[in-house]
Parts: sequence; C-alpha cells; structure tokens
Amino acid sequence: MIAENRICIITGAAWRKRRRQLLEGGGDIRKLVRADGMARLGQMTEEELEHLLQAHENHKHKRECLKYDDKRCLSRVKLPGGRKIIVKEYRRTRTWLRFSPDALGWLGSWRLHGTAQCLGWYRNSSEKTGFLFFADVGEHDLTFRRRQCVVEKVSNAFYQAGLICGNLHRLHVFHNDLKPSNFVVDEDGKVTLIDCDDVRILWRLPERLMLRNVAQVLGGIYHLAPCKLNMVAWKAFLQGYFLQMPGMRQTIDKKLNKIMQIALLLYPARNEINATFFQELVNERSDQSQ
Repeated sequence: MIAENRICIITGAAWRKRRRQLLEGGGDIRKLVRADGMARLGQMTEEELEHLLQAHENHKHKRECLKYDDKRCLSRVKLPGGRKIIVKEYRRTRTWLRFSPDALGWLGSWRLHGTAQCLGWYRNSSEKTGFLFFADVGEHDLTFRRRQCVVEKVSNAFYQAGLICGNLHRLHVFHNDLKPSNFVVDEDGKVTLIDCDDVRILWRLPERLMLRNVAQVLGGIYHLAPCKLNMVAWKAFLQGYFLQMPGMRQTIDKKLNKIMQIALLLYPARNEINATFFQELVNERSDQSQ
C-alpha cells in the first residue's frame, strides 16, 4: 500500500490571519487589481494568469473542456514551462464574497493541507465569473472509466481514499461531495482529494454526516461493475477508513443497510447496478455471521 496522504487543517488565530491574507493580500499572497476584476495569486505570476485565462477560453471555443455545464467549466492547460494547471471556472458567482463558491474553494483549499493545491483565484466582476487555478494532481479519478481495471491498482487507490475520508472525519471535517470522481490518482498511484468548495469544519462531526460520506463512496463505485471490482474497492476503502476511525467499525457494520439506502438515494440513475452489488454485500455479511 502507498503511504498515507495526510490532511491537516489550520485553526484559530493562525487561520484568521491566513484568511485575511488570502482575501486581502499579504505574506505570500499577492492581490492584483485589474480593469475587469481582481486576482489573488499564490504560486503563480500575472503572466501565467493571462496565459491560463486565454488558453481556457480557447478550450471552451474548441469544446475541449474536461467538464462543461451551466455552473462550472474545467480545462487542463499547459504553461510554457511545461507545468499543467487545472482551470476551474464558476459561471455564476454571487455578490457576497464569503458565500460565493469560488471564494469557498479558494479558502477551503488553503485551509485543508493535503488536498489539491490552489495557486490563484480570479474574479471577473463584469462577467460575474470566478476562476480557480489548481496544480494538476492527475488525469484519472477513482471511477477508473476508460482505464483497464487492475485489482492491485483499484485496491491501493480506494485504500488511500479510505485513509483520506477517515482523516477528514477524525478532524471533524465534512466534505459534501465525497464521491470517487473527486479522488484523483496520479501516474505513481498517489490519490489526492479535490473539489473542496463545500467543506465544513465542525466542532463535532455528527455520525449522520460520516455515514453520508461513506454512502457517497459506496454508491459511487458502480463504474467498476463491469470489472467485478466493486467488492475489492469497498473492502480496501474500509480498511483505510478504519485505520483512521477504528471506533466506526461497529457502527458501519450495524448500519450498513442505512448506508445502502442513502447511497440509492444519492445515485438514483444507478439503482439497478447498485442494488445488485448491495445484495452481494448483504449476502456476504450473512455468510460471515453464520
């Protein structure tokens, strides 16, 4: 198994100071006022910002985006030096800075160390769009679509996803969209969590939110069904998760039916595939109890 990708959070006075720098500039964050908006730049230059915005527009016109809908548009851009950057455009930003998804993504990525690193944030005031620029942490996610499914690779990847999920729960962090497609794996097999727009850091994480995250992963591994690797992925995920959250072992075992019900509600379009897989889980648990 690959070593744990540990996540840590900034809290208290340190976070208040860092948050102020991220919003207003200071330290290693440069605040850049432009004619059409404002940018906060970390590990990127103004020239790189211009290149990324132009290249992203070209990808949109050529329909070469990784994702495109009425809310977001993602593209992969290579800088002149060879570094690959993921450009995430928020097509409808809100006027309240603290509630806008691009602002939440910018702050969340810096507060959670160990997730995909955000290099810069740009808000176009005239078009009411926002842009985040992330270091490219891999071209594939844990749905393993269009890839050859190998047992060892799937097991390693979901084991790391379990470690990450358990690490978040141990820190009382709730990621509202913890599906397999938000875990990205690089060429070396390292898994990184992305899409931290809606992350909540709580005083105490309720059990219902932990079960929801587990259900998001369980219901989202239907892409592996053709490869018959659903069970491999699920067991590997739990192995990593219980290493971080051993106290949840009995809870998940007792409430597996509830977790499966949540998963069916979260992925209604895949109920037929998931229902078959979930019946296998029930049968296996029955065999183990005999």
